[in-house]
Amino acid sequence: KISMNVNRIEKTLIKNFLLSLNISVDGDNKFFADVSIKERRLTGIGFFTDLEKSEKLKVGNEGETYIYSKAGAKINHSIETGYLVYVKDGYLDCIEGFTYGEPWPENIAHIQPYILSD
Repeated sequence: KISMNVNRIEKTLIKNFLLSLNISVDGDNKFFADVSIKERRLTGIGFFTDLEKSEKLKVGNEGETYIYSKAGAKINHSIETGYLVYVKDGYLDCIEGFTYGEPWPENIAHIQPYILSD
């Protein structure tokens, strides 16, 4: 089984999600070196990325399971995207990304992440 590496958009989302919980990330390469992907599924308008369980992705207590839905990003200066971050038993478990009706871009040159306000 080949483990996949986290791609640029997944890294950006994970970092921003962790920062929203006041968890800092030391140097991308070092932090993401042993964060790997269990499975990545493309949907046409987005993706699901299932993450291998890692101590680096521990964000809460055992039994703490929820979906964080305040992550957004503008991709390639024009495509608005939204994200759901799934936390299962205190670990970041899955990221879902989607566009609002447009096809997911094949190449991502620019990512401008933001947190949705209430």
